[in-house]
Amino acid sequence: MKAFVCAAALTCVAVSVAAQTPATPRPAAASAKFVPPKTAWGEPDLQGLYSNKTITPLERPAQFAGQAVLTDDEIADLESRAASRSVDNGRA
Repeated sequence: MKAFVCAAALTCVAVSVAAQTPATPRPAAASAKFVPPKTAWGEPDLQGLYSNKTITPLERPAQFAGQAVLTDDEIADLESRAASRSVDNGRA
């Protein structure tokens, strides 16, 4: 009986030590570095589907210069003005 308990204890210790030993890292597969597509004249190819269904401007409006975040009231005002300009009344 003592031999069985000792064997079980040694097995548990061996398993826990083996689980903590880091596996040898596999070498990364040789992968080619990503090269973005270019147009025939050498500029980046930006073809794709784009949507203007956002109220986020491309540039920060001058009235918010120096402000890191907008207040809840400013956000509500921007959203209501954007909704009033919406062609589809916000359905899409």
